[in-house]
Amino acid sequence: MQYFVIVPQGYGQLGEGTVVDKHSGEVSKVEVMLEHVPEDELTAVAGRIYLASNALAKALAKDYAVCFDFEKASVYGAPQMKEKLKKLPEFVWLKIRGIGLENDFGLFNNRLVVSETALEFLRQFKVREWEVIRFEDFPFSPEERKKQLQERARQKLREIGPPKKFPFKDPT
Repeated sequence: MQYFVIVPQGYGQLGEGTVVDKHSGEVSKVEVMLEHVPEDELTAVAGRIYLASNALAKALAKDYAVCFDFEKASVYGAPQMKEKLKKLPEFVWLKIRGIGLENDFGLFNNRLVVSETALEFLRQFKVREWEVIRFEDFPFSPEERKKQLQERARQKLREIGPPKKFPFKDPT
């Protein structure tokens, strides 16, 4: 079976009300301050906290409950978001219990790893701003991941082409 590493788009950061055990690093309460309007039903915060829309969480609970614990997540908007978000979206904190490469949804080195079946399931929901990388191709070392992201950015710039020159008048 093929597995993939999923890297969801992040739309915010952990809020002050988040509770993390200093010794184990285990998170017991999640509070998120949204900095952008969420466009996807699956998002990540601080790289290891995963949030799902209520609709996605409900579907996961029905079909993949063995892989998750579902907890309340407190979500609020950053000061600059007050005008953009009249009603804050509701999210559920997905505490992932599954083991990457064993379950359909699981963690491997703090990364979300999903099976082909789970990936097809996720594609039924609005999750477009994400990276989907074959497990074999994902660099788990921070240095290699940084190189991968830099190469991807260079490739995008090559596809876009050189910047267009803007006509301007010489002020002299």
